[in-house]
Amino acid sequence: MNSEANEISEVKKLSDIFPPELVEYYKQNKNLITEELLDTLRTYGNDGKALALEILDTPMDDEKYHLDAFGNRIFFNGNRQLKRPFTKMPIAKIHEIEIKKCADDIYYFMDNYIRITTPKGLNFPELREYQREFISVINKQENEKIISLQPRQCISSDTIVNVNGNDLSIKELFDLNESNSINPNSDKFIETIELSNLGNFKIKSDIGLIKIKELHKTKELPMCIIKTKNLSLKCAKNHILIDEFNNEVPACLSLNRKVKTEFEIQEIIEYIDLNINENCYDLTLENHHLYYSNGFLSHNSGKSVTVGIWILHVFLFQKDLTIGIASNKLAMSKEFVDKVKKMFLTVPMWLQCGILNWSVSTIEGENRIKILSDTSNSSSFRGFSCLNSLSVLHFVLEDKNCLLSHINNTKDYKLKDYINESRINNIAKQIKRKYRLFKNK
Repeated sequence: MNSEANEISEVKKLSDIFPPELVEYYKQNKNLITEELLDTLRTYGNDGKALALEILDTPMDDEKYHLDAFGNRIFFNGNRQLKRPFTKMPIAKIHEIEIKKCADDIYYFMDNYIRITTPKGLNFPELREYQREFISVINKQENEKIISLQPRQCISSDTIVNVNGNDLSIKELFDLNESNSINPNSDKFIETIELSNLGNFKIKSDIGLIKIKELHKTKELPMCIIKTKNLSLKCAKNHILIDEFNNEVPACLSLNRKVKTEFEIQEIIEYIDLNINENCYDLTLENHHLYYSNGFLSHNSGKSVTVGIWILHVFLFQKDLTIGIASNKLAMSKEFVDKVKKMFLTVPMWLQCGILNWSVSTIEGENRIKILSDTSNSSSFRGFSCLNSLSVLHFVLEDKNCLLSHINNTKDYKLKDYINESRINNIAKQIKRKYRLFKNK
């Protein structure tokens, strides 16, 4: 049976060499599963990765409960996808090898064991290069002081989008529902409409119609116009397009680049800096980040996926830490925690840690790592005096006292010493100065 690993590379279809009976054989004989076999399976893409997970899975009973090393059902508070603290698992040598590989290498863990919900179903994430680089930066222990500015889609009021099969301007969509807008208390948005609460609004994307969760009106932003041979788009200068190689390209750097459109790949033949600032509009979509605006395929950066993967890796493979997730809206920080929880539930039972607390706003594992959610204000995480890591999802820079309060709650005294009120002021000045330098290039 060990020869199967070598034979796989000689055939085109995975199912030809790995039929159901062979899958079942390896599931019953995990001592025969080798690193080489798993590596070869994974060369077949997502199907091979899924098959590797299947043969590594530990025994289940007829009602789909995983069984522990003593044959008892595994569950936590009635949830069969979780296990209680210090549950003894029936693992083989290959499991021990894979656990160590995942703990030592976040990319190995991410590429082979993380799955996320997409419009096409549950699948392995295909992160772009900048997202992988971002994980590399935040994963380094010495990088305790990081500012990440990640742009969003920002289009002008007259931009045409297709919603539920009808073409209309983004402003028309906003005006139709403006009576339901709220003040988001944001450093970027001046109005937000939660369209998901008002109906089933779906926008045309590269994979069909995608549900719109929120529609935002932004503060004034520097504007430009980009043109191809037959398309034109007025947008913020940092609006993100997708080039022919699936890379993100800001509008201000798109001249002579070939980008994806609704019809074909087209070259940007003209870029006009308008030297004006205007209010723009921005969308939050459900489980997707691409849609068509004036025919251009636009993208929203995937910071929630990248940070979520990093937090999950910390949660599984470190110990005795407290992570705080802060946002101007408590619902947003809870939603982020929920994303981490959903990723956790896709991790194989043998790779999971046992759970002590699994609530809407808090997760705690047997390794004494807590993930907390709260609003970003001066009383955030009150009662938790030793925050080790802080992720601010949405923060108003002008509220210095709020950020200082978060920092004073952290356990890392180097971080406290590094970030004080004068440095926060300097951070704001540096961001503005770097933007001016970038703009004048």
